[in-house]
Amino acid sequence: MQVINEQGLSIDGIVATNTSFDSPSEEEPKRTGHLRNADDDPEDNTEICFSSKSGQAYFPLRVVTRKDLAVIVSCFERSEKTECDAWRVFAELTKLQPFQDGNKRTALIAANAAAGTLVSG
Repeated sequence: MQVINEQGLSIDGIVATNTSFDSPSEEEPKRTGHLRNADDDPEDNTEICFSSKSGQAYFPLRVVTRKDLAVIVSCFERSEKTECDAWRVFAELTKLQPFQDGNKRTALIAANAAAGTLVSG
């Protein structure tokens, strides 16, 4: 949270937040802060399964760029900056799935930064 507090809700702040996730756990992403590019790295390919019974899934973009993050940031900057707008940041980042892992954590921290509810630690 300190990273996004320092950088603010910005492309660099979002990337730096994901980069800050560091743990010896095997479940941690191998390439924190790396925007997914499934065309270059098969491990960047992802899908979100809605139902194992029906086989329904959501397939995010194969290649995520800084421009994709810029759309989310600029939409928030142009908004009235309400609580709903901050939650939209969370929803859009979660849907975009810009990183190999840590997307919901990154999105939650970004949304809290947008809402102005982060506490410096």
